[in-house]
Amino acid sequence: MSTDYSQALCLPDNYVLVNNYPINKQVLYNIYDGTFNHPFDTVSIRQAAVFFSTTITFSVLLNDTCEIYSRFAPNIQATNVVFSNIQNNQLSIDWTDGNGSNRAVFIKQDNVGVASPSFNTTYTANTAFGLGTQIGTSGWYCVFNGTTHPSGVTVTNLLSNTTYRVMVCEYNGVVGAEQYNISSAINNPINSITQNSSCPSSFIDGRDGKTYHGIQIGNQCWMKENLNYGIKINDTQNPSNNGITEKHCYNNDENNCTIYGGLYSWMEMMQYESTPGIQGICPSGWYIPTDDEWTVLTSYLGGESIAGGKLKETGYTHWMSPNTGATNISGFSALGAGDRNYWVGGGYANLMLNERIWSSTPVNSSDSWYRNFLITNLLLGRMIMVTMDRASLFVVSRPSTIQVYQPPKQVILYSAMFNQINLHLIG
Repeated sequence: MSTDYSQALCLPDNYVLVNNYPINKQVLYNIYDGTFNHPFDTVSIRQAAVFFSTTITFSVLLNDTCEIYSRFAPNIQATNVVFSNIQNNQLSIDWTDGNGSNRAVFIKQDNVGVASPSFNTTYTANTAFGLGTQIGTSGWYCVFNGTTHPSGVTVTNLLSNTTYRVMVCEYNGVVGAEQYNISSAINNPINSITQNSSCPSSFIDGRDGKTYHGIQIGNQCWMKENLNYGIKINDTQNPSNNGITEKHCYNNDENNCTIYGGLYSWMEMMQYESTPGIQGICPSGWYIPTDDEWTVLTSYLGGESIAGGKLKETGYTHWMSPNTGATNISGFSALGAGDRNYWVGGGYANLMLNERIWSSTPVNSSDSWYRNFLITNLLLGRMIMVTMDRASLFVVSRPSTIQVYQPPKQVILYSAMFNQINLHLIG
C-alpha cells in the first residue's frame, strides 16, 4: 500500500479517494502509512484490498480540520448575472451564487459561447480585462476567483461600444483540484455592450441645471431618467401651445416629478409638431425616440414578452409588489411613474403600478405609439394612445447606425384619451 499526496483533497464525510476515484467509506478502513493514522471507519484493509484489487493508491488531505471539499463539481450553477455602471471602458458584474464552495468569473469579447475552464486548473483573476488567466486560447479571461461573493466586480480595460460575454462558473475543490460546473443557467452566460464613447455617463441640462445620466444599450444611447423639464401646472389645467413647456406632476406634487419625471401630453412633448424623431422638449443633442427605435431596444433585449423585466428597476421602492421579472440588467431603470387621465377630470392613477412612455411616432392624426410597463409581468407592451393623454418621456441620443426591426402587429387600444404619461429620451 502507498499513500499519494499529489492529488490530495478532502472529501465529503461518507467518501474517500481510492485509485484517484471517490468511493463510499462504508467499504473502507483505517489509513495507516506509519506516520499518520486517519480513521474513516472500521472495515478492514483486507476487505478493501480484496474488493478493489491488491494494489490500491489512497489520496487523503492531511489537514487537522479537514474542511469538506467535494470531489464532484457543484450541481447548482450561478444565475442572474447583471451589469451596472456600464461605461465606455468598464462595467460592473454581480450574480446569484450557486452551491459551489467557490466561483470563477470569466469574460470574453464576443456575443456567443460558454466558458469551459479545465478541471484541476487554477485561474488567476485580474479585473483588468486580458490580464487574468485565459482558458487556453479561447479568449475567456478570469476576472474573479474566490469564495466570498463581492458586492460587485468592476472590470476595466474594455473597448467602447463593444459586446462582452460574461459567465460565472461555480466549482468545488482546493487549488489544483478544481471541479467546475460549466453548464449554462438563467442569465449565465449573458452579454453586455460597453457605452459608445459619445454616450455620456452624465450630463447637465443647461436650461435648468438638472443632471441626467446616459446608458448604452446595444447601439443606442438612452437617458436613464424620465425627463423632468418645464413649468408645473395643476390637475385642473391642460397644456397649450403657448411657447411654455408645461408638465403635470403626479398628485400635483413637484417631488413626484423629481423622482418619476414629468407627465406630458404627446402634443406638448412634440412642441405641436408631428415629425417622428424630432427634438421636441428634449435637451440639446437628445430627441424623442421613434416607435422603430423602441422596437430595436425591445428586440435587442429578447422581445416584447421579456424586455420589460430587463428594463424595470428592481425592488419595491418605486414599484409595488410583485414587480414580476424585474432584473434591470440593461441599466435602464424604468420606474412606476403612473399617469394622468384627461377624461376623468385630470385624475392621476397607477403610481408604482405601471409606467407608460411616449414614442414620437404618430399612428394617425389623433393617436400615437407608446410603451407600457406593468408590475405583474415582464412585458414591454407596444400600445396606442390618443395624443392628448399624459405619459412619461425618455430621450435618446441618435446612434451612428441603427437596425430597424419589423414592429409587432398586436396592439391594445385605449379609450382613455388625453392622459399624460412619461417621456424617455434617446440621444
